[in-house]
Amino acid sequence: MWWQANQSKVDEHYNQVQAAFELVLEYGMTVPAMDMAAYHTLTADMNALQQAAEDVEAHQEEQTEAFGQELGNGKPRHPSS
Repeated sequence: MWWQANQSKVDEHYNQVQAAFELVLEYGMTVPAMDMAAYHTLTADMNALQQAAEDVEAHQEEQTEAFGQELGNGKPRHPSS
């Protein structure tokens, strides 16, 4: 699955951003307000990304099976189709 295959890369990038901001803050550098706001929500965003990816992967097989059954029954994928 995608998340399992790429989680270490995503974690590495997350850690790099965290480390960079820690250095910036340690040395008292000025950070634009929008960048600081993004930094403060980074952990929550990372957790949400991980949870969403895990949820998708957990249900991927059953969703694929249900879609295949719909195709086999001639049902449209979307009600508007």
